Amino acid sequence: MEKSISQILEKNPNLKLFNTKELKELYTEGVNKVFGVLETLKMTALIIAMLSLISSLFHNLISKKNTLGILKYLGADQRQLGKILLTESIFITIVSVCFGILLAFFLSPIVLYVVNKNAFGWTLKFTVSPEIPIFFLVLSPILGVFSCLVPLYTLQKLSFRISQE
Repeated sequence: MEKSISQILEKNPNLKLFNTKELKELYTEGVNKVFGVLETLKMTALIIAMLSLISSLFHNLISKKNTLGILKYLGADQRQLGKILLTESIFITIVSVCFGILLAFFLSPIVLYVVNKNAFGWTLKFTVSPEIPIFFLVLSPILGVFSCLVPLYTLQKLSFRISQE
């Protein structure tokens, strides 16, 4: 049997024979390339999430224009109205990050164990790195502040008029 394998390898110089360890290393190298692409997708998703958050806050500002006008009429200054928007922004961001972390902890093992096992016949080791969720939890208020800048600027430009009705 070894002679027939040797003959096949001699006839086909581009053909390589791998043991399990070498095959796993080759697979891991391919997976690392895929994860490099996934890193790019992750950054794209983060940008889309920020744009969605800004859009949501901007829509919230426009839909609350009457309420904010009443608060301004009752004596709220620009700073107080800004604090309302900022608090909403930070709250929405923190809640979104918490849900994202929970979904990641739920979906990552499914992808690693179920999909990988069915597609390739083996699984990768699932490890939890606590630095990443902590990083996003610390980053979420900062993202909330940045995402609130456009609505705050728009709030300053809004003119509230008292209706004569």
